[in-house]
Amino acid sequence: MAVAIFTHAEDLHGHLVADHVRRKGKRCHMVATDRLAHGRSFTWTTGGQKDVVVDIDGAGFDPSDLAAIWWRRVRGPMAVQDGVDEAARSLIPAECRA
Repeated sequence: MAVAIFTHAEDLHGHLVADHVRRKGKRCHMVATDRLAHGRSFTWTTGGQKDVVVDIDGAGFDPSDLAAIWWRRVRGPMAVQDGVDEAARSLIPAECRA
């Protein structure tokens, strides 16, 4: 079993807690909620394939393996990549928080 921390990428407290959990010998994944729009962070299926969530290190994990989830800082500002047009900039935060 593992733990996941959902927070923004630069959350020092989230990183410290994740390191502490790992030092205790448990798996801990941090998911950067402010960077959800940067790529494929979540994959949900109904066809027998495993669901996947991608953590801050780019490693995928199955959410059914989680014993606990800490929804730490999920409402912070979204990091939007350069080159994204203005219409998408206004849409991305709302869609990522939905």
